[in-house]
Amino acid sequence: MVARRTGLTRALRFFEPLVGRKWVFAGSGPMGKHRCTREYRSILAGNYVEMTSTWDLTGESYEELAVFGVDRDDRKLKFWSFTSDGKRTVGTEVAVAEAPAGTLAFEADMHAGKGRTLPTVGAGGKTHDVAVEAKPNRAKGFKRFLDQAFRPASR
Repeated sequence: MVARRTGLTRALRFFEPLVGRKWVFAGSGPMGKHRCTREYRSILAGNYVEMTSTWDLTGESYEELAVFGVDRDDRKLKFWSFTSDGKRTVGTEVAVAEAPAGTLAFEADMHAGKGRTLPTVGAGGKTHDVAVEAKPNRAKGFKRFLDQAFRPASR
């Protein structure tokens, strides 16, 4: 894979193939038919990556703004997410043994337990998959409830 010049810091190199491109997923899941569009861009001298997501659900829209970067206090890769329903989430990178190569994993404390998101970049930067899992309070393990296979949007 040829690296694109995005000016990202070493900790954010995972996002290099995603930056500056629009990614689209259309399919169905627990929420019914939906379409999700994600865009990533390098911000603040490459120290952070901004992701904007727009979900077109049946009859409604949902938006997310997330910023990925290294936390100055604990030096861990994190995301800070803000959504159109007023929620805010902070996720921290974790190691997940069963995650495929090319996958990051982030865990976040949620109201009903833990959430985990697993973004993957594959096929030399031509694919971008995202899995989301939940571990309700008192549950023994994570259960996957969303798999999205994003592809670059047509220009």
